[in-house]
Amino acid sequence: MKPQGDCDVYFKKDYDSKARFASYWHQIQETLDLAPKKVLEIGKGSGFVSRYLKEKGATVSAFYLSNVEMYLRKDGSWESFCTNSAELPLDETSTFIRSLRSGFYGPGGLASELGSIQAETSSCK
Repeated sequence: MKPQGDCDVYFKKDYDSKARFASYWHQIQETLDLAPKKVLEIGKGSGFVSRYLKEKGATVSAFYLSNVEMYLRKDGSWESFCTNSAELPLDETSTFIRSLRSGFYGPGGLASELGSIQAETSSCK
């Protein structure tokens, strides 16, 4: 996977604390206990949970982008994000969920837009 930003932050002692790993463990155990066919993982993160669940045969059903895509494109990190998203355990129904203003980040009310993760990330692999 290509880094989306400064990945060093994820490997600092104070980031991956005992409490954070306990949280990862609980999230994973609860997910496995529920045995869902698909899993929603939120956030940029280190990808630890996604990789682990991929090894367990889970599939990411939805990825909520909110409006973060706009910022990823502005700071030049969209390609890395796209490549990492393509590495998630996906199927043909895996969906990006976006929050948009009047179409594509313009003035006005909020709207939601859905997109196929596989289709939108196929050129990023």
